This record gives sequence, structure tokens and C-alpha cells, in this order.
Amino acid sequence: MIATGRIPPGPEVLFSDCTLGSEFAGRRVDTGERVMGMNMGRGFATSTNASINSMTPIPEHWSMAEAVTTLSTYSTLYYALIKKAQIKKGESILIHSAAGGVGQSAINMCLHYGCDIYVTVGTEEKKQFLVKEYNIPVNRIFNSRDILFKNHIIEATNGRGVDIVLNSLSGDKLDASYECVANCGRFVELGRFDMIQNKKLGMFDFVRDIQFLSVVLDVKLIDDMNFCQEFYDWMHKNCTNGCVKPINYKVFNASEAEKAFRFMTTGKHIGKVVIKMRDEEMDRQPLK
Repeated sequence: MIATGRIPPGPEVLFSDCTLGSEFAGRRVDTGERVMGMNMGRGFATSTNASINSMTPIPEHWSMAEAVTTLSTYSTLYYALIKKAQIKKGESILIHSAAGGVGQSAINMCLHYGCDIYVTVGTEEKKQFLVKEYNIPVNRIFNSRDILFKNHIIEATNGRGVDIVLNSLSGDKLDASYECVANCGRFVELGRFDMIQNKKLGMFDFVRDIQFLSVVLDVKLIDDMNFCQEFYDWMHKNCTNGCVKPINYKVFNASEAEKAFRFMTTGKHIGKVVIKMRDEEMDRQPLK
């Protein structure tokens, strides 16, 4: 959305003249160790100058391409669902745009937590993908292109709504999502567009003791220097139990970067889009 100009870059613009490419995977120059990490831009490069705190070793059973699919997705969800929403086992959740990178990662986390999962997608292809890949029942997959999902959620939950809405939709779809939250539930806002537009939100539903939680990860990364390592510790503890695992991705070579961006604007991609600078070595041990 930054590349297309729909939203302006965040505070990371203070640290870099190029805010695109915040995730990377490669080898450390000094040790040859495979590492993955997040930086304030300049990630679309053959090399990047990153601090030790911003990176972590890549789990042995992940490739570099797999590793980069987990960074912004699971770090966002760790902050959103674990730290802020404090998700509990068995809670119900509505995950919007569930075939995307954050959506698939949220499904993995919520399956691990034994949650009661409802999702939305924008195409029939994405619907069938979720049925096949994650065994989401067809009657729990709704359309993200209109607001009828609200009626379906209210009906499916016998009028109660869900404990958590993980929202990335805007406009009237945000309003409809807001009305899907159960009493004492949490609305977790991941989207930037309505924030930038200063969208107004009625306060009446707050009498139902619900929480509105905004998640702006780049601000958290700047304000809390310990967040990255805290997230990496959690990731390593959960990368073998199904909670955190790589998601579907499509790879483009560096020479195809423009094609990759144009592909993303179609809304047809499922999972993440990865730009590969070079082929990864077969040997995953540190290179001397």
C-alpha cells in the first residue's frame, strides 16, 4: 500500500530514504550463519546493514524463503493477539482476508490455541484453498467483498458475536466487523487506511465493555528496542509445534521486482510474495 501510495510510510522514514523491504534473510558476513530479521527498509538488496538485535538465526528446518514469510506476519500477530488481545484457548475469532500472509499465520496460531475460527476471503479460489489447506468448514468462510458476513457471524454464534475480530478491512466493512464483537470482546485493527483517513467510529458499542486495539508494528519496533528479541524467543519456542510455521509464498527473482509489485496489486496472491536475490546454498551450516 505504501508502494501504490494508498498510505504514507510510517516513522521509519526518519531512519531510511527507502522504507520498502523491511524483512530479510541471508548470511552474516562475519560468521556465515543463516539469519533472518527486520529492518527499517532497504531490505530489497544484496546486502543490508542490520543490528544484532534486529536478527535471529533461521531454524534449521526452514529455508531462507520460508523464513521471510514468518517475520512481519507472526511478529504482527504476536503483538496483536498475544501481547494486546491476550488470546485464550478456545476463544472464537473472525479473521479477515484469511488467505493472505497475516491471515494464514493467524489461522495457524488460532488452531494451536484451539480457537473457534471464522474467516473471510475475496475469491472462490481462496475459499477452496482454506478448505483444502486448513480444513476450514465451508459454512465458516464468508465473503470479504461485502458486509453480509456480519449477518452470517451473528447467526452462526446465536447472536453472541465473536471474542476477537482481527480486522484488515476498511470503510463500511470495518463498521460491520465492529458489530461482530461479542460483549467483553476485542476488536483488533491491523489496517492503516482508515487510521490515515481519520475515520470516525461510534462509541455506543463500548457500553458492551469491548476493547478497540490498534496495532502499528513499526511504531512498536521503534519505541521498544527489546521487542524483536522477545518475539524471536517466542518464535523459536513455537516453530516446531505448529503455532509458527512458514506459509504459502510465490517467489520472484530480483529482476522481476516490478512484476512482483504489480502481482500484489491484483489481489490474487495467496500468502506472501518473496523477492529472491540469489539461490540459497544447499549447506545450511555456517559458511567459513
